[in-house]
This record gives sequence, structure tokens and C-alpha cells, in this order.
Amino acid sequence: MNTQPVITPANEAAAPAITTEKTATAAAPCPQRPFPLVEPDYTAKRPRDLSAFAAALAAFTPERAAAMDALLTDKNIVEVQKLLFDGAGAEWRRHTGL
Repeated sequence: MNTQPVITPANEAAAPAITTEKTATAAAPCPQRPFPLVEPDYTAKRPRDLSAFAAALAAFTPERAAAMDALLTDKNIVEVQKLLFDGAGAEWRRHTGL
């Protein structure tokens, strides 16, 4: 779409005004902002309280992490969901030795 004014003999006298008006609007500088923007100071978010997980994290041993890795390696989402829904059952016991 052409946004330039069409100059005809009828509006030739007004052509400089049309051009000047258009140029003045287009020539306004954009405000300069530093990027990345600084995170604003606000308190809308609640602070994270992970204390409910402290006991579980303390009991999560390297051996259990290795057993979880062995159980979940090469599993897709559906297989992981099935393990969760089944309570991991016999497969979990086989990998953990329980």
C-alpha cells in the first residue's frame, strides 16, 4: 500500500505542507531503552518456601538417585506416567532391590 500523497495540479500548492507534515511525523526519534531491562522491584510474588520438602530431600540418597535414573532412562512420557499411576510396582522393586 502506497502511503505517499499523490500530488496533482489541484493540490500542488499544498504539496510542501503535506510532505512536511508526513516527514515531521515520521522523523520523531524512538525513545532509547537499555536492554536487557532491569527487573522491577515488586513484592507481588510470594517468597518460595520449600521447607515442606526438606525431609524428602534429606532422605534422597545418591543410591536412590541412581535407582531412579535406571528406572527412568529411555522412558517416554507415557511410560513414566504409567509408572506413576502403577506406583512403580514390581519394576521399581526390581531396580531398587527392595
